[in-house]
Amino acid sequence: MVYVFDTWRIDPALREARRDGEPVALPRRVFDLVIYLVEQRARAVGRDELVSAIWGRVDVADVQVSQLIARTRRLLGDDAQVQSTIRTVAGFGYRWVMPVQELDSSAAIARAMASRDAAVVAPAEASASTSAPAPAPAPAPAASAVPHPSEAPSSTLASGTAAISTADAPHRTRSIPPPGRRRRAALAGLLAALLLLAVAAALRVADRRVASRAAAEPTADVIAVLPMELDASADAGWVQIGVMDLVAGRLRAAGLAVPPSDSVLVALRALEPAPGATGVSEPRTLTRVDAQRLNPILGTRRLVRGSAQQLSDRWRVVLEAPDGQGRPHRVEAERADPIAAGSHAANLLLAALGHANAPEAESGAAPELVIQRSQAAILGGQFDTAQQILDSASPAEHAAGRVQLQLAQIDFYRGRLDAAAQRLDAVLSADPPAELRARALTSRGMLFLRRGDCSRAEQSFGAALTAPSAVDATALAGRGLARSCQFAHAKAVDDLGLARLRLEAAGDRLGVARVDNYLGIADANRNRLEPALARFESALAVYESFGIADAQRAALSGLLDVHVQLLRWPDAARDGERLAALRARIADEGQRQTLDSDRARVLVGQGRHREAAELLDASGIATADGAARRYLEAARAELAWRQGHNDIARTAAARALQDWPPRAADGRRAAIVLLLQRAGGVPDAASADTSDEPTNAGRALQRLAAAEAAVDPESAATNYRAALEQADALGVPAVVATVTQGYVLWLLRAGRLDEAAALSGRIAAWSAQDFDSALLRVALFHARGERDAWAVALAQARLLAGERPIAGALAQPPPLASVRNVMN
Repeated sequence: MVYVFDTWRIDPALREARRDGEPVALPRRVFDLVIYLVEQRARAVGRDELVSAIWGRVDVADVQVSQLIARTRRLLGDDAQVQSTIRTVAGFGYRWVMPVQELDSSAAIARAMASRDAAVVAPAEASASTSAPAPAPAPAPAASAVPHPSEAPSSTLASGTAAISTADAPHRTRSIPPPGRRRRAALAGLLAALLLLAVAAALRVADRRVASRAAAEPTADVIAVLPMELDASADAGWVQIGVMDLVAGRLRAAGLAVPPSDSVLVALRALEPAPGATGVSEPRTLTRVDAQRLNPILGTRRLVRGSAQQLSDRWRVVLEAPDGQGRPHRVEAERADPIAAGSHAANLLLAALGHANAPEAESGAAPELVIQRSQAAILGGQFDTAQQILDSASPAEHAAGRVQLQLAQIDFYRGRLDAAAQRLDAVLSADPPAELRARALTSRGMLFLRRGDCSRAEQSFGAALTAPSAVDATALAGRGLARSCQFAHAKAVDDLGLARLRLEAAGDRLGVARVDNYLGIADANRNRLEPALARFESALAVYESFGIADAQRAALSGLLDVHVQLLRWPDAARDGERLAALRARIADEGQRQTLDSDRARVLVGQGRHREAAELLDASGIATADGAARRYLEAARAELAWRQGHNDIARTAAARALQDWPPRAADGRRAAIVLLLQRAGGVPDAASADTSDEPTNAGRALQRLAAAEAAVDPESAATNYRAALEQADALGVPAVVATVTQGYVLWLLRAGRLDEAAALSGRIAAWSAQDFDSALLRVALFHARGERDAWAVALAQARLLAGERPIAGALAQPPPLASVRNVMN
């Protein structure tokens, strides 16, 4: 087999490399590295496996590996920022990502078979490939979701666009999928290959085990409280979770690291349901096997099991837990109501575990009972039941601040944001105690984030932090996210880092994952795209272990967005497929529609127009509101413009802009303004992004729009140069590609071919995965009359075109450069 990618042709049998048809002498290890990664391109290759394959030993320093990777990328025209050929897989190894074609070179094979000695030293014939594509990895299963902010600001950028496509139908060629195991021509080579595969498999297993242990092992002695087992005679099902949450709170107040009750419940839902379990009123008994599965999810070392039994006139609560040395302890308490019994039992357990008792609450006052019952229902996701419990309270109880806060929480989870805001304002106007005030302010901050009002969200979270409270970490995380979307990056990272530290110390693994997700958004907002990918991946791994569909959607949307910014469309498509698998598990219609907009955006970016249109038609765009509507309209505008329906594109773009925050951190608003202008519309002056943030993509796209709208060449050139300078400073591939494409096309129309050629080098590395970048190379080589280079570029563009047409003139061979020069 001969491998062809970009402008390269690699012949393993002859150990020959050619670029643009000219032979290139690649160093031996560079050649071996390229061949190995290309042949294993269906998967990521671990660092140790790669060392064994290239060096033939394992005692190779990391710096040598890094130097070889850097040298190989440089020779291939790639670098560590773009990573268009060799992708770094954080904490594992490397993966080949550039599309590759395999050609059956009979002459090369014949020569290789005629020289068996050469076949032992150099790679020989690759095994035959099938024409069926490799299956995509199956998405991780998800279970019931816990509430998660769906309107948190995120960083998104429009894909690069170039106005050079007309009505010609594309001609597509087929890529052959990656080969299987390589054959060796000699027995020594075969034995070496088998040994290498065995070692690689063992290393992959070890890598997975190490990664699993790193994700699952707690950083502190974390102890989790399980739901109470309920006696069959009990007629108060809320006790199962209510007493659980009460005990967890008592242990936490005594200084123990205890995960929140909602995290425990979500983790339990990720496991197989107990036989006959239908809701929180059903008792659940965890076996020893269940505990072994639960601890890695929660990151805990110990579990507190308990039971509640209703006697004739009393309640009995029994708690069991091991101490730090693994010795089991059992306590029990009886009181007139379950709240008092659970509180006393928690104190007894603390004493048994060697901790000082917290003050005992014996009374079980009615307001406290109402709160515990409603909170138990909320934790179980039974919002109707929680509402009924609170509505049944006496007028005095109903007016209490904690009850109103609970009602506001229910309104928020149901999407009734105006009602939630009214209740929170009422609680705060009553001058509540410090703890209650902090909770209400934190809830109001989350509400402002949901609405996209980052400035007011920051103020609310900041007010919540003026007095120490149990919600410090949540308020810090929220304020960090609010600051990030206002470009206050240093302050945002400080808040998020401190919140993560506190949640980690508290044993809240799910809370840590949410902060990691917020840190991913913060990294993306300041254009640190590779670190953002690592953050989102880390959060997603925890979300998947808990089975939280809504949270997985948030992390996957972040991954998809960053992959689009990096012009890594195959990766973005995989993110879209995983999102599609989650859709049925998401209850919030707005989140489902936002998910649809993410998927449609990638489908349009890959030229899969029919699928994108069907998805948008089925998404319910007419009934969407808020962020979901603007994202759906943006995707519809891009699709219509790509299809040449400028009237539809103008209407959809105008609708998207109506709902878009004027100072959005992502620059996507400016991209929609640019699209509106390209579709023949006249953008409103209010659409301009007035941010002074130097890393805001909107500024570069605004200058590009000004250049394309300029009447005189001098003004156009000035704006093109300014847009390119800003795009280069930003360093985001999608923005650099969009600006470069517009500038190069303008230069080509002006006949300034050498300048166009010089600029086009900025995006050459992305032409292997991005259609617009590939099509620009077709236009450039066609204009310069470079037939061989034009033919290679045209083949690459057709591979990526999908349903996007290639202009008829560009699909016809250009006049030869020499003829063109004579004619000129």
